Amino acid sequence: MKGNGVNTCVNAWLRSLISVILAFATIECIIRNIYFQKPSNDVGFHKNIAPNSTVVYRLEGCGVSYWNADGVRSRTNPPYRSNPILAIGDSFTEALQVDDNEVYTSILEKRLETKGNHSPILNLGFSGGALPHYIANADRYKSYFSPEWAIIQLRDPDLTTEAWGKDTPHFCKNSTNDVIECVSGMVANHPTSIVFRIFISASRLFSFPRYAYQRVKEFDLIFKKEAPLFKAGYVNTLSAEQSSDLSNYPIAQEIELVRKAYDGRLTILYIAPYDPKVPMSASPMETELSTICRRQGISFVTTRSLHARFIAKKISPFGFPNSNFNVGHCNHEGHQAIAELLSDELAKVIKK
Repeated sequence: MKGNGVNTCVNAWLRSLISVILAFATIECIIRNIYFQKPSNDVGFHKNIAPNSTVVYRLEGCGVSYWNADGVRSRTNPPYRSNPILAIGDSFTEALQVDDNEVYTSILEKRLETKGNHSPILNLGFSGGALPHYIANADRYKSYFSPEWAIIQLRDPDLTTEAWGKDTPHFCKNSTNDVIECVSGMVANHPTSIVFRIFISASRLFSFPRYAYQRVKEFDLIFKKEAPLFKAGYVNTLSAEQSSDLSNYPIAQEIELVRKAYDGRLTILYIAPYDPKVPMSASPMETELSTICRRQGISFVTTRSLHARFIAKKISPFGFPNSNFNVGHCNHEGHQAIAELLSDELAKVIKK
């Protein structure tokens, strides 16, 4: 009788274990159709995505992207055609929300080919990037790619709040407090607990842990932005960037550093906040950047000039059917418009 009881208990535990494994396998199969990304192993040019991997991203938008052996968003593996054009920026250039052929770098490459410029456009965007990152990476980019030109995509935080941190490449002032410099900074130490190591190992094989982690981060961000007690409506986070106090930041010196880093062969692409009520009203940062770039002889384009087309169509360049209107990253219309804007500018500034 005692033996039968033990066998019954073992069988119950075994059935429970099998049930858990089958449930996890089922969830994993479902999640992989929503979100799948291999984390970087510190090889290649993308700090978050492993080289030679495919990313499925349907948390916002519905995009599938391929990242080659260099960690560049491209189905073309190295070596590339000579003198490529580098597209450098944050998640707006990385653009996991749209497919490879829909991101502005892909569309731009095809448009430039029709104008006689057959240089490949290499997408080096990565989530969390800011201007100090792009300056710190310049020598490595130039040495490896020998680029003909660089597109530096910027938003307000890339020159303000996200440019003056301490744990990543950042700006700081010198001892006399009158000149700034870009320093590498200290990389934050990751926890070394057994749980964290297990999570990292599991995330390289399975989507479910990383998907859960991404969702927790999103909910935490939403909670922090939630108004007390009641939600008065969605705030356009891009428009909110206009409130930055530019007097606290030496924007002209920052732009001078990036100009020197890329030998003056660059175009600044500014992603302008889109407010349907005042679509053509330039933000303070936009006005400041335009003036500085003109003085320093830097090619500068702003997506502000595209806003009239969005008003006419009653659409926004930001947001997707599975997200909020005019909130988040560039959608298909946004990428198409950016590519058109850049193709006209690059045709003028790049002399063949």
